[in-house]
Amino acid sequence: MALTGLLELIKGHQEFERHIEEVNSGSLNATIAFRTGTKPAYLAALWLKLQRPILVLTPRPEESRRIYDELITYLGGEDEFVYLLPEPEVLPFERLAVDVRTSNQRLVTLSALAKCNFDEPGQSTVLPPLVVTSIGSALRLTLSPETIFQEVSSK
Repeated sequence: MALTGLLELIKGHQEFERHIEEVNSGSLNATIAFRTGTKPAYLAALWLKLQRPILVLTPRPEESRRIYDELITYLGGEDEFVYLLPEPEVLPFERLAVDVRTSNQRLVTLSALAKCNFDEPGQSTVLPPLVVTSIGSALRLTLSPETIFQEVSSK
């Protein structure tokens, strides 16, 4: 069950509109304070309104997973544009097999980001990605940017 009706209420709020104006004006100080538990709903409304790629960074992988799951609940039918960039369970230099599902999920997420048209936001017919990740996962290399962009541009 999607909670999209709640997102419409958030979009109509005065502070939400002020925040959107700040973001659209290019302000680097467009900040907002959240109450506990409201972050995923606000992020979902913000993503739908702005129609731009959004990268959500969290301190820990567990928080990334929780926010991702809640975003799926709020967005319902738009969940194919929400991505989780998971943290590999294997540490760098460990001699263990890497989980194939985690690697594939990372590649799919990075590919979605690589396909974004950052020059003309809002001009695409497809919703841009909403990516949730922990800081550790974002810093972990999967493929070089050149390799990803080469693959995307050849398609």
